[in-house]
Parts: sequence; structure tokens; C-alpha cells
Amino acid sequence: MPFKLIQSDYHLIDAVAYFVSAAVPIYLLLKSRNSVDNPLRKVMIMLAGFVLTQGVYHVAGMLGLKLLSKGILEPVSATVLLSAAVVYFLTRRRLTKQEVSSSHGN
Repeated sequence: MPFKLIQSDYHLIDAVAYFVSAAVPIYLLLKSRNSVDNPLRKVMIMLAGFVLTQGVYHVAGMLGLKLLSKGILEPVSATVLLSAAVVYFLTRRRLTKQEVSSSHGN
């Protein structure tokens, strides 16, 4: 008989994966904390927030807290991820415009 995982086991595995993967943006934030003018710092903060929110979402799902996980954390994490994408797009566009204007100035 094959080993079957139940829903809470999947939530546990997902939560561990999200918390481990949160180390990457947190590490980049700590590494760049001396450079306040880093243009992608806001995006890294939002990405870390998204990954941690997803981890908490899966912990809440594992504990059977559907209202918290599905009703609150799922929309919050989607909003944070979409906001991070918009901030990245605007930051990238601003940096590209700065590069173009500085190359025309030389």
C-alpha cells in the first residue's frame, strides 16, 4: 500500500518550503542594508513579505483555520505579490529612463 499524504501534510511541507525560501530575500535585504539607495530594496521587502505570508497561510491551513488562511491570508499574499510586481515594473522603468538620460548626457 503506497504512502498517502493528507492535506495537513501537504500544508506542512509547503510551509517549510516557504519559510526556507524566505531566507533568500531576507539574506539579500540584510546584505544590502547599508545601501539605503538600493532601488530594488522595496521589491525585496515585498517579496520577503509575500513568501512569509504564504508560509503563515500554510501553517494556518495545516491547523484548520480556513477563515484565516483562505479568507485573509490568501488575498493578502496575492495583493502583496501583485504590488511587488508593480513596484518592480515602475522601478525598472525609472532605472531605464535614468540610464537613457545619462547616456545622452555623455
